Amino acid sequence: MHTIRTYPACGAVGAKLVYPEGTLQEAGAMLWRDGATRGYGRNDDPFKPEYCFVRETAYCSAACLLLRRDVFERLGGFDALFAPAYYEDVDLCMRVQALGYKVVYQPDANVIHLEFSSSSTDRAVT
Repeated sequence: MHTIRTYPACGAVGAKLVYPEGTLQEAGAMLWRDGATRGYGRNDDPFKPEYCFVRETAYCSAACLLLRRDVFERLGGFDALFAPAYYEDVDLCMRVQALGYKVVYQPDANVIHLEFSSSSTDRAVT
């Protein structure tokens, strides 16, 4: 919560996602012009310096994403088009940015994440 309170222009904050075996899943994420996405630093050492500082990012995974309540309500939450999962976080972060807010990656928030464990990978793009 400190990050979202410290940066007034911050609308969303995401965590460092780490696989159970200890490699990095995501330190923020990239979004390409064709709509493809990629977790920044995927499968790398999560303790490398490039993954250990606060910075703006294209989006962060909804596996651990903090939003300002007023912003989330103003956006109407997640778009049902993306239910049950996959790309809803990209869409949400893009809409946060369209309102003029920033999406920020916070490496001090660390989460062990079992990717694809709650839904089928049929619609997932990694």
